Amino acid sequence: MRTLARELAVRVAVAVVAIPIVGVLLWLGDGYAAALLASGGAIAAYEYYRLTPLRGASVRWIGIAATAGLCGLPLVAPDNWASIALVILVMASMATWTLLLAYGPRLEAPAHAGHLLAGLAFVAGGLVALAVLRARPDGLAWSAIVLVTAWANDTGAFLGGKLLGHHLLLPSVSPGKTREGLAIGALVGVAAAIATHLWCDAISREDAIMIGIIAAVLGPIGDLSKSMLKRAAGAKDSGRLFLAHGGMLDRIDAVLFDSVGVLGYLTLIHR
Repeated sequence: MRTLARELAVRVAVAVVAIPIVGVLLWLGDGYAAALLASGGAIAAYEYYRLTPLRGASVRWIGIAATAGLCGLPLVAPDNWASIALVILVMASMATWTLLLAYGPRLEAPAHAGHLLAGLAFVAGGLVALAVLRARPDGLAWSAIVLVTAWANDTGAFLGGKLLGHHLLLPSVSPGKTREGLAIGALVGVAAAIATHLWCDAISREDAIMIGIIAAVLGPIGDLSKSMLKRAAGAKDSGRLFLAHGGMLDRIDAVLFDSVGVLGYLTLIHR
């Protein structure tokens, strides 16, 4: 119980500092929100590559720079961001192959290039989706509900698993996660989404429920995918940015997957 109280205290301390900063920059939008996403993306990409064979490779900086350049594009170049993103992606690939050709390791070049592009997709993909959501006229509501629901789901799963968890979910990947925590996190996430709907008329109750369901499915997949990456690297956390609360990637793994799911839902349903 003391361990739970200590872990909860760290989570609260991080939230007290981080939520106002994220909230204000997201509310300001445009360049401010873009800077938030670009800086967060660069840190998360750095942590991602530390968990791969690119840990000490020079090419990882190409991936980190490309991630930072991609994440805020929909907010600072709303009219042609997709074209610029394509150029950044292709240039990052070309630069990676060129650097590997010049300095090696040449025989491991395909694997290194694959790790770099996989990191780009994992980190930048979700944050670009979040930026697209924020760039909408009602984007503050849509981006906020993604963050609120993802973090509520995560907190509910953490507390539910610690207090009521008995059946392990996927012990070979994440020995601390339980089926009970998964279920409780899903319920808390849906409740948080509905609460956000009550605060903001831009999102209907039906949309809120669907966002809660999306987060209940995709959020844990994002979390477990990152845990699988850490397990393969033999690491407990992706970083130490938030001290005992882990790194940036530990805090936004669910958001990365949820953002893509919500953007897909919004595109298909609302067009």
